[in-house]
Amino acid sequence: MFNDKIGIFLKELRLEKKWSQHKLAEQTNIDVTKINRYENGKRFPTLDDLIIFSTIFNVSLDELLNGQRQKKSKNNSALINYLKLQNTKIKKFKLFSILLIILCIIFFIIIAFLYFFNNYKSIRVYSFFGNSENYKIENGILVLSREKMYFQIGSIKPNVEEIEIYTEKNDIRTLVYKGNTTETIKDYYGYNFFISYSDFIKSKQNIIIVINGEEIKLNFKEDFINDNIINSKIESIGSKNQSINEIPIKIKKYFECNDNFCTLNNKNELIIYNNGIFDVNLEKVSYSYDISNSILNYTLLELNETYSLKIDNDKVFCLENSCPDYEVLYDKFYKNYLKKYLF
Repeated sequence: MFNDKIGIFLKELRLEKKWSQHKLAEQTNIDVTKINRYENGKRFPTLDDLIIFSTIFNVSLDELLNGQRQKKSKNNSALINYLKLQNTKIKKFKLFSILLIILCIIFFIIIAFLYFFNNYKSIRVYSFFGNSENYKIENGILVLSREKMYFQIGSIKPNVEEIEIYTEKNDIRTLVYKGNTTETIKDYYGYNFFISYSDFIKSKQNIIIVINGEEIKLNFKEDFINDNIINSKIESIGSKNQSINEIPIKIKKYFECNDNFCTLNNKNELIIYNNGIFDVNLEKVSYSYDISNSILNYTLLELNETYSLKIDNDKVFCLENSCPDYEVLYDKFYKNYLKKYLF
C-alpha cells in the first residue's frame, strides 16, 4: 500500500513534465525497468533514487514518501521514519550475522573438543617380554587403540611353531588364540575384542602365553602414547637403531674392542660388551644386561639358578615369583658397572 502511494505520486510528477518513462530514465540515469516497477508499486525506491526524484521534480523527500504535496513542516517526519526503518533493518542484519558467527564458533569448539576427547591418549604402543623355565619371549609388540589392536610376538627361544594365548581378568581365563607364532593378530572393537582397552591400561587384564604346557605371563612396557598437544620432531628410526648398536663412549675408553665385541679383565672379573649386551662374570654371580630392553639376568653360581629383573624409570621389578636379594644385587651392579662403564 505504501509502495502504491509513492508509485502513483511519481507517475503524476512525471506526467506533469509530459515525460515518458524512457525520458525520465534518460534524465535520472535510473533504469527504465526500475522506474516502471516503482510506479506500479512493485518495488520501494532506494534512498539514492528518492533523492534524485526529489531534485528533478522539485519536491521534498517527505512529500515523496507521503505520496503527495504538502505544506512545509519543521521536520520531515516521513523521511525520519524511513531512515529509522532502514537503520533497523541494518541493525537486525548485523545482529543476525553476529549470532551466526557465534554459533559457528561454538559448533567448531564442540567438534574440536569431541575430537580431542576421543583421540587424546587413544593410541598406545607396548613392547612385551616374559620367560618360563624353558622358553623366553622377547621383542613383542602390542599396538592398542580404542578401535583396533595389533599383537605380534617378536621371538621365542627356543623356536616353537604353535602357542596358545589367554586373557585373564578376575582370575577367569579365556582362550583367545591358538596357532602359529609368526601370526600378527588383529582385532576390532566390538568383535570379541582380544584386549579390553580400558581394562588393560588399568592393569585389570593379564595376557598369558602357554607353550607346551608352560605358562608365561607377559610383562608390558609402554613405548609410546599420543599425549602431546603439539607433535614435535623426533629422531628417525634409522638413526635411533644405529645409536643402539654403537659402542658406548666409556666402553671404548676402558675396554679392548674388535668391531662390536669388547672385553675387560680386572682381577677376578671378566666384563664383555657385545651388540648391546653387557655381561659381568664374577666368582659367585654373573650378570647379563640387555641395554635396549633394560632387562638384567643374574645367575647365582652356587645354586645354578638364573633370575630376571626389569628396570623401568629407576624402579626394579622381579620377573619371577621371587628373586633372592635382587635389590641388593642390582644396587651393586649399578654402582660398580652400569654407572662406571655405561651411564
